[in-house]
Amino acid sequence: MKFRYHRLPSKVSKYVDVPIIPIGLKFGLYPCLVDSGSDYSFLHGRIGEALGLNVEDGEEVEIMGITGNKMTAYFHKIHFTIGGWEYNENFGFSYKLGTDLGIWGRDILFNKYKVIFDQKKKIVELKDYTDA
Repeated sequence: MKFRYHRLPSKVSKYVDVPIIPIGLKFGLYPCLVDSGSDYSFLHGRIGEALGLNVEDGEEVEIMGITGNKMTAYFHKIHFTIGGWEYNENFGFSYKLGTDLGIWGRDILFNKYKVIFDQKKKIVELKDYTDA
């Protein structure tokens, strides 16, 4: 599966091209940034509410990012799709997530697929580990 990068506004330059892989949720597709530095995958707490979750009833985990800032995330197993393939996996939901984008961390995306970044072509590709 191949996904094109998306162009987002940047404070450093006019824009930045970033690898986005949408997650299929019951209300439609939702953009998620592919973040190889994130241990876990996250969605904003508002998305959890839209899915009908009582967000703070999830497993509470204190997360600290590379900047040293802490946030509380509540993990829930949710049903979603990636490129038409269905999954039930844990996402951390947080009201302190500093972006409206979801975050694909290593816990889900990188454990299920080989993730190939083609920066020149602005494409991120997922390959099943069983592919030659």
